[in-house]
Amino acid sequence: MTAADVRAAVAVVGAGNMGGAMAARLCALGWPVVVCDIDPARQQEARAAG
Repeated sequence: MTAADVRAAVAVVGAGNMGGAMAARLCALGWPVVVCDIDPARQQEARAAG
């Protein structure tokens, strides 16, 4: 494994309209994503997206 093979996790702060869409897209591209949001419902939506 080389450094090019390793992907760091991406953190998204705020899972609203923009953050939620960004997190979903990054997940679809295979990036490990950590989402933080004050609203538990938004966190659950992000978790369900990927």
